[in-house]
Amino acid sequence: MAVQTIPFQSTPRVVPSSTNSTQPTPLNAAISQEFYEALAISVVLGKNRHHPIVSANDDARVSGRLLPEEQRNKNITRVFMRSLAYLCACSFMRGSVTAIALRSNSSSPRVTYVCATNDDRDGKINHRHLEEILSMIKSGGTSTKSQLESAIRGYLKKHYHFGTGTARFRKSLEILVQASKSFPDLFDDFNIFRIDSSASSVIPKAKNQKKPDKIVESMFDRGEFKHKYGQSMKLRRGTGTFAENWLYNKGWPLEAKVHAELLIHDFFWKGKFKFFGDDPYIGCSKTACYCCYQYMKAHTGLKVILPSCSNDAYLAWRVPSITDFGNEDVETLIQTQKSTVEEMTKVKEHDIIQQLINGRSLPTTG
Repeated sequence: MAVQTIPFQSTPRVVPSSTNSTQPTPLNAAISQEFYEALAISVVLGKNRHHPIVSANDDARVSGRLLPEEQRNKNITRVFMRSLAYLCACSFMRGSVTAIALRSNSSSPRVTYVCATNDDRDGKINHRHLEEILSMIKSGGTSTKSQLESAIRGYLKKHYHFGTGTARFRKSLEILVQASKSFPDLFDDFNIFRIDSSASSVIPKAKNQKKPDKIVESMFDRGEFKHKYGQSMKLRRGTGTFAENWLYNKGWPLEAKVHAELLIHDFFWKGKFKFFGDDPYIGCSKTACYCCYQYMKAHTGLKVILPSCSNDAYLAWRVPSITDFGNEDVETLIQTQKSTVEEMTKVKEHDIIQQLINGRSLPTTG
């Protein structure tokens, strides 16, 4: 997929992603069905998969010890990307999710800010904020920290509807200003590339109104477990969740979009692009959900730094589409995504079995 780059002049330019008319290749129907059945059971058991997963990569300190300077600088850059994504996203009452990654270029501009949102309704406004914030940092190179912070704060308060008085807002702004002074390479020569948000897509129907107890029974090998834990799912009937309704083909169709961090993940994967500083990190305004975390963890085509995870599972979730952009390796892309989703299904089934048999919380460290 060819990506146009526009060198920085007076202000950075937003480079919208090109539209491709080629129809996306759907995920194998049987694999997709098994995936959503396991996901639906996960949600019926509780949208929150117990305690959040806290990533050690999110902080500059680990176990109270300072990291080597190179790694510490990487971690600070990661915090900067998350803070920048948050500041771009918090202008919307509905909390549009924003993700940002840094792409390395072999020629000018040296850095491309690759960004995406869950929803294109907010995307253009969101990325205009990104453009303005980075422009202010670029033009304020000789300003003091307090002057730059005051200028950015004034802009954000003018355009944002809420959140400017929170501790996270103040901390994010502080990190942004600190990064502008500590890492000038990120602001001297750059542009912005926006990935179009995905269109809403209906998730597959449940096959033959397959009941939750029968799905759970299929996860167990031993007969006594099949009956015992299948019966336990019958006791959960009547929760009225989207997941339960989906299993009984009620409330269908259910639409889903690709989450912002996965749009960026697959953009780098399919395009074989390089991350700036060889640091495969995607900063997001919110912690990853259960499925996004498992997708990035299971993916063999591109390994990125795993983020913190809320462990919240949502049925209205889907994998990015595989579209043929003239890439000779399109079949490889399809097979990689297929194996990724199969691995995610195995993990979900393992989590379900662990929760039903042992009653234990799921792992909380990444």
